[in-house]
Amino acid sequence: MPNLLFYLKVFYLLVLKKIVPASEINSDYNHLAPTYDNYFTSLVAPHSEELVKRLEIMDGSSVLDLACGTGTLTCEIEKYSGASVNITAVDASYNMIKVAKGKVCTNVNFLCADMLKTLPMIPDNTFDFVTCGWAIGYSYPPRLLKSIKRILKNQAKVGIIENRQDTLMPLRETGIKVMKRYGRDIRYLMDLPLRLPKNKAHLEKLFIRAGLKVVDIWDGEVMFNFKDG
Repeated sequence: MPNLLFYLKVFYLLVLKKIVPASEINSDYNHLAPTYDNYFTSLVAPHSEELVKRLEIMDGSSVLDLACGTGTLTCEIEKYSGASVNITAVDASYNMIKVAKGKVCTNVNFLCADMLKTLPMIPDNTFDFVTCGWAIGYSYPPRLLKSIKRILKNQAKVGIIENRQDTLMPLRETGIKVMKRYGRDIRYLMDLPLRLPKNKAHLEKLFIRAGLKVVDIWDGEVMFNFKDG
């Protein structure tokens, strides 16, 4: 019976196109912000450091950090760049930005806004570097990358960190087990995994279609272990 209820509920939500709205996602991140670094950022920080090192951000550059969260990439940019680097950090969660502000030292301009809504307001040829960590799946990647391409200066660089679709399978399987048990409480479906790149080749195609040249692309890995649910 729980399985039948679950699949009926999923079908019902699909018909109504009840996908998790941005407001719910922002609410979740606002709630998670105070402890987010404890179980996520601390584990993925080495990948942020690796990306920033490869970008070779020069002193005096203008940098846009999209979906900055608690400032993981923002702090690495600050750490490995010159003192005169101009950083703009954007995130839709005000509590995540609040945590990020407490970690940076230089004059970073923080903007609490949706990145897809923010990019059209930025003039052409504005930034030397654009970064985005673990967030393109919350947007429409082809549109996002095309918008980023427009605001880049000549010879500018883009750095993206993202999960592959298959890396979230264990989490999805666990989530489905929980949802089957509490089928009556399901209000929305999450389409995030469908927007993630399938693999390196898929991410490379997204870059090329947006008019960007791929300089370097690589895989990384993080193992997460949790004491309880």
